Amino acid sequence: MLVFAHDRAVQPATSVLPARYQGLGGGPNTAMMMLAVALPLGVYALLEARRGRPRAAALAVTLLLLGSIVASGSRGAIAGAFGGLFVLGVAASTTWRQRALAVAGVATLFVVAVAVTRIPDPNPTAAPLPSASEPPPTQFHGPRATVPEAAPRLQDDIGRPPYGVGETARKPRTLFGSSGRAQAWDGALHLGLQRPLAGFGFGTEDRVFVDRYADFNSNVPENSYLGLFLQLGFAGLVAFVAFAGTALAAGAARLRSARGAERHLTAALAGALAAGLLLAGFQSYLYAVGNNATAAVWLAAFLLAAPLRLPRARRAFLAVGGVAFVLAALVGIGILERAHRADDQSHALRRAVAEIGPLDSPQLDQYRYFSPQMQCLLYRRGRDPFALELCADTEGRVVETIDRRSAPKPQIHSLRDDPSRSDVRVDREEVTRLVHAMGVPLDWLPQERR
Repeated sequence: MLVFAHDRAVQPATSVLPARYQGLGGGPNTAMMMLAVALPLGVYALLEARRGRPRAAALAVTLLLLGSIVASGSRGAIAGAFGGLFVLGVAASTTWRQRALAVAGVATLFVVAVAVTRIPDPNPTAAPLPSASEPPPTQFHGPRATVPEAAPRLQDDIGRPPYGVGETARKPRTLFGSSGRAQAWDGALHLGLQRPLAGFGFGTEDRVFVDRYADFNSNVPENSYLGLFLQLGFAGLVAFVAFAGTALAAGAARLRSARGAERHLTAALAGALAAGLLLAGFQSYLYAVGNNATAAVWLAAFLLAAPLRLPRARRAFLAVGGVAFVLAALVGIGILERAHRADDQSHALRRAVAEIGPLDSPQLDQYRYFSPQMQCLLYRRGRDPFALELCADTEGRVVETIDRRSAPKPQIHSLRDDPSRSDVRVDREEVTRLVHAMGVPLDWLPQERR
């Protein structure tokens, strides 16, 4: 790809970011996830290869994997790859001297790799990437006067300074910077704490999590552990950690008696699993069937756990019964958590609606149009024309309110992922009339409410 389609293999430099290798395309982090998991297995092939062509081929593949990861500048892939190599080196060694040499070698290689990633520089004269110059949302103008500024974009809700204060801080990509992930992780954690035990349900991550973060760009929080917590609560997160720990413990037990090729293979599988678990701190992928690294991580875990003895029939029956009981209990807990969250959010929504007062207030200064299913009205407080926001669905249910007076961390209360649970209502006809008066065509609004 690098030779025949350079523009697809390399993400060009911008005024903030240097050029980054992205391999088969899809972004510098995509293919590198799989390569990070594969690197310990590549080193295993190198250890086991005989002299001559097999060893030269294994060496070439290993160097290609490592070089691609370093050239991408993907910090998650680098952390995962070298974490996997560390585990491989420690597990494959049979003496403390060998372990010390392996750790020193991996640490030295890691320092060199990090230093190489710092060599490329941004291009101050580069034009912004198309994805970084997103066109503003369509803004209509109707007979009702609005402020000249467009309403904030959804992805600017959190992290922007208060209204009237300019953003002057330059935010280059640094080695230990989070690329906006810290904001998203904090938001995902607080969202998960609204339903902490059973979560929102498997497969709901991209529906529950909303990218409102000025320095972040993803529809998921890019952390598999937070993603599991959001979907399955503490119960699912603990179950996954227990499974991964069991697989690693099974591998450690096998290492006590394994020698030669068996020891190297067990160590490589442990390294691949460790790389995947480290990557999970940077990417939401462990439960994504279509992700290119998911299958490799789970296969490594299953192969490590394969030698575990199966329990006897009686114990197996009791175990299955216990799991069924826990699952049934979690269903009940999930129902209670959903109801409690709905009550808590509805109470906050009700307070915000009371503070806004009449919908047709002189302080109504702007709107936000998301879809025919949800539109929002924005109200002035002081100098800020976007201080308070109220969002209603097609049934007139208030599904979200925002108080931006505490920016850059506004107070957001939302049931947009579960609108039927909101018991706070406004006049839907009035919302339609006001949004239409500010210029939104009736064809863009709920048809049944005309």
